[in-house]
Amino acid sequence: MAAYNVVLNRVLKDIKPTKSEVAGLTTRVAEFKAILASKLPYEIFVGGSFAKGTWLRGIKDIDIFVRFPYSKFKDKSDELSDILEEYLNGLFKHVTRLHGSRDYFRVEHKGIRFEIVPILKISKPEEAMNITDVSPLHVEWVKSKADAKARDEIRLLKGFVKANKLYGAESYRRGFSGYGCEILTLCYGGFLGLIRDAAKWRPGKLLDPEGYYKTKEQAIMALNKSKLTALVVIDPVQPTRNATAALSKANLLHFVELAKGFLKEPSIEYFKLRVVKEKELRKRYQGKPVVWLVVKPLEGKEDIIGAKLLKCFEYIAKSAALYGFKIIERGWDWMPGKPAQMSFVFKGKIPKEHMIIGPPLKEVDHVKRFREKHKRCLIRDGKVVAIETRSFTEPREFLLGIIKSDYIKRLVTKIELK
Repeated sequence: MAAYNVVLNRVLKDIKPTKSEVAGLTTRVAEFKAILASKLPYEIFVGGSFAKGTWLRGIKDIDIFVRFPYSKFKDKSDELSDILEEYLNGLFKHVTRLHGSRDYFRVEHKGIRFEIVPILKISKPEEAMNITDVSPLHVEWVKSKADAKARDEIRLLKGFVKANKLYGAESYRRGFSGYGCEILTLCYGGFLGLIRDAAKWRPGKLLDPEGYYKTKEQAIMALNKSKLTALVVIDPVQPTRNATAALSKANLLHFVELAKGFLKEPSIEYFKLRVVKEKELRKRYQGKPVVWLVVKPLEGKEDIIGAKLLKCFEYIAKSAALYGFKIIERGWDWMPGKPAQMSFVFKGKIPKEHMIIGPPLKEVDHVKRFREKHKRCLIRDGKVVAIETRSFTEPREFLLGIIKSDYIKRLVTKIELK
């Protein structure tokens, strides 16, 4: 236990905001809120991890919710963004409108990126006309459950998943949301309690922090089937919602392995972001074909751009594998506002000729069609077999062709091979 505490205390010193940082950000948020209040006739609610007190050092994003009275605007939910935009344009020179389930806005102010979201002021989840309407209720739940110690425990989990690229519910990340991290930590009474149990998790794990359901079966029946993902955490505020629906099976299993590793040998390394560098990768796989791609993304909303980058990465990997190349390591990384980095390490070059196994000889019609499709055929073990010649045998040559495809051009602006 002592070894864990030594590591976690050291980590907390690195990730917890300093007193001066807290004071500075609190002042800037108050200033921004005052600017909004000078013109906006609606309630202004500060949300997100800043409001909950669970934010990590270095935060540059603040969520602001503008709450429109429910009784007056419940039938005008689709108009809230347009109404808010008019006010914001009268207050700031540069306002960016971002598309979402309900459009929201981004304003840069004194080095902080404020995201301003129009919502209905509701008193219970059932009144929500949009998922964002419930956000203040999430804030209130966390604040009611988390004391100072619990907030630090939440920070540890956020630091853990962030360092291992498991943080973020965006479609291209498919990790843990901030709210999901908060629920999980509070459910287990702390980071270590969570990690100890997580080491035993399997896909299909279900947690119900507030005990809404008597059995797992009841919970499953209440949820939308599309939300029955690898890990189901019943939302304490909305019992018909899975707070970890975005988490993929692969990322859940990765989290489980990380938990096992940390319990076996606690180390601060689990909280350090590991960014693969081209030189290091080439050195580690000296003698193997390493292809490094620098990808310029399209412009647009972060989640959409990220999703297209992921599709690009997966398409390249799948195409190479189908062509016959063996990939022994692959990865990609992207910081919004910068080019993405993609890497592929191949086992080696492949033969010029390859064999395609066809149907058994007794399937006469299939054999006939197979022979019509392939020029060079022979018989082997009772089946017709085709011998085809590949256009590419070197991974780099193959990828040079793939990145010029129309499909890739629809996903990204430009790709450079290094």
